[in-house]
Amino acid sequence: MTNSLNEEIQELRTVLSKFAKSSDRYSSKLVILTWALVFFTLILVAQAYLSERNAKDYVSAQNNIALNSLFFTTANSKIIASLENNLPILSEHGGKSSDTDLDNYLGTFDTIESAFTRQLLNEADFCDSFSHYIDMTSRNKEVQSYVVAQQKINAGYFTSLSDLETVVTDSKNQNCH
Repeated sequence: MTNSLNEEIQELRTVLSKFAKSSDRYSSKLVILTWALVFFTLILVAQAYLSERNAKDYVSAQNNIALNSLFFTTANSKIIASLENNLPILSEHGGKSSDTDLDNYLGTFDTIESAFTRQLLNEADFCDSFSHYIDMTSRNKEVQSYVVAQQKINAGYFTSLSDLETVVTDSKNQNCH
């Protein structure tokens, strides 16, 4: 019985040894597969990040085009020309635009601010397209008087102009200055 027990133990050792060798071979393969999965996961994360970034740039470009179409209308172009040439804006002061025209012009800054604060328009596109007009508009005395008068009616009117002027002033983008 002792021999048979010794033989059984020896056979068990042989089986365990084979199992250990086999297990080591498979666990090293599992380690390699795990590292491959980690590597491919990192690649996918990087790719997702780049895709998101490209999508944001695409959205910003599309929104910039749409906002430019909204901003550069015939009525707004009259106001811009008056601002650039230091001429009166409103017809009551000898200009070519009505109160409604100026309301619409200033209202476009609300839309621009909304897109910018929601990160639907990046800072580079914002600065390139609108910073000059924001700066010029916010410094104009006739516009300032008009905004003050409108804010007496409703304090929320045209606050985006001053908010955007702060963005332009604080921006590190050289195209904003």
